[in-house]
Amino acid sequence: MKKHAIVTMTLAIALAMPAITSAGPMSDFAAESSEKEYTFRGIPWGSSLEQVKNSDFLLQYSDYVYDSENNDIAVQDVKVAGKTAGVILYFGYKGLYSAGYVFDKEEGGISDDYQTFLDVEKSLKKKYGDPDEKKDDFAADVIKNTPSMYALSISMGKAVFLRKWIGEDTELWLATSGSNGTITNILIYQSNTLSPVETEIDDGL
Repeated sequence: MKKHAIVTMTLAIALAMPAITSAGPMSDFAAESSEKEYTFRGIPWGSSLEQVKNSDFLLQYSDYVYDSENNDIAVQDVKVAGKTAGVILYFGYKGLYSAGYVFDKEEGGISDDYQTFLDVEKSLKKKYGDPDEKKDDFAADVIKNTPSMYALSISMGKAVFLRKWIGEDTELWLATSGSNGTITNILIYQSNTLSPVETEIDDGL
């Protein structure tokens, strides 16, 4: 898993969607809460670095890597919804504020990678219900009307799919996008109340 892949992919998806429009132990979200009260593996937002290191989740992965320069923790080979993913947990001045999965590539290629997105979406819908927001952007109507082209189109940057669940304290983002013949699937848990850095009230004035 490349460093800061989740942040890179989030920005890429946010930029790609309007452009296209105009042109292992724990699985199945078992430790996550329900009924619009989403948490990442049962770890509260604002948890300190030491609290997260001593959480039931990280105690299962002794080979996790802490990056002191960027203040994040990376974990490999985590099982979620029957799939394997890497995880990055991000810490700000008030503790943990975001965490996300980058799903491993499947041996079967882009068709299987697209199926990963569908399978994770199905698991999330089963646990949390339909997403609050759903956006499928296509470079052309012919792609939109031909589901058999979805995997290839995503891998070439011609389609981007995004699902969003909004809870009281957390937003969940599931997205699939691609470029250069590959597909990347990410699932992000983001605090609604905590930010990465402390800002002054007059910043930007």
